[in-house]
Parts: sequence; structure tokens; C-alpha cells
Amino acid sequence: MSRLALDVEGIEAYVLIDGDTSPHLRLIRDMPALTPAASAIVASIVRRYGPDLFSTHAKVLRTLVHFGPVRYAQIVLGVMEDVQPAASIIELGAEFEWIFEQHPSTGYAAARRALRAMGLPAGDGSRPGNAGYAP
Repeated sequence: MSRLALDVEGIEAYVLIDGDTSPHLRLIRDMPALTPAASAIVASIVRRYGPDLFSTHAKVLRTLVHFGPVRYAQIVLGVMEDVQPAASIIELGAEFEWIFEQHPSTGYAAARRALRAMGLPAGDGSRPGNAGYAP
């Protein structure tokens, strides 16, 4: 349940055990709304991959379900720092960056600003040796 805290509106109501139903089963049964950031991330992924999300890009879907949308986007952005991603992933990363800027409740954009202010790598090309590095 805790890994979905950034993705599901009112997740705290599902953490409490009441009756014989587990929090996970109640969550599946009720299908509560996603947070605005999680919803935007899912929409972005669906736009990018379309029906191929269920075939060619099924691994993306499995990873998205496993980690939750917000953490998935954070992982993508973190991995992009250390590899040369394909152009399509760079575009998706740019969309995730924009989503995090629009939804500060995720804490991601604020954390990156704080890292940059301390002179530390912030997952945005701010690591020495990367294109666009500015100390």
C-alpha cells in the first residue's frame, strides 16, 4: 500500500484494516481515483505507446503496475541520467519532467531544486561531464 501513496487519492483510507477484507482487495474493488500526477503520467504513457502497451511494450505496463505511475516516472528519469536513452524515451522523460513541475505534491521537482542548490547531481543533466552541465 505504501508504494501507491503518491498514486491513489485517499490511500490512507485503505491502509486501515476493517472487517475481513484486506486493504489490497478493497483498493481493487473500489478502484479509487489516481492522484493528478499519476493520472497525467498514465495518460502520457498511453498516448506514447497506444495499443502497443499491451503487446510490444508490455514490460512498460508491468513495470508501471509494479511501481505505480509516479515512482515509474521517477525511475525513468533517474535511469536517463546514466544511459543514452532513445529519442522516444527522452521525449517521454520531458513529459514526466513537465508533469512533476505541474504537480509539486510529488516532491520531485522541489527535491531536484534543492539538490542543484547544494551543487549535487539532480537527475537533469547536472552531473559533471553531461551535456548541459552548469555548476
